[in-house]
Amino acid sequence: MNDKDILQKAIKKAEKNGFDYSEWQYKNTNIPLYGMMEGNIKELLKTNYYKLLLFDSDFAKAFWGEECCGDCYETSLSDCSGIGKYCKACGADYIIIAWKFQLQHMILEEEPLKYLEKSLEV
Repeated sequence: MNDKDILQKAIKKAEKNGFDYSEWQYKNTNIPLYGMMEGNIKELLKTNYYKLLLFDSDFAKAFWGEECCGDCYETSLSDCSGIGKYCKACGADYIIIAWKFQLQHMILEEEPLKYLEKSLEV
């Protein structure tokens, strides 16, 4: 996938989880709100504003979610009264804050969009 496609899919995924991209763009960039997202994506990439978006905590929360398994990074968790949360995939009870974990790893990457691409369902 090229950078434009990665960013567009990432924004759509975050919007499905409650992130308001238009509001973020209005507050954080001087890019006019176009009617089509494609124009906005090109401007974000051209001006490097996309980096502000990628490392925005609200975007990260919507993109990766709040919690995941600390062993296998699966987000399918169950809550068992008396025991607490555990991973449906591997059974581990080591739960971490998903978006913080992912941001800590993405910031070390030379190409954060390629890191983000790994979390997109193709």
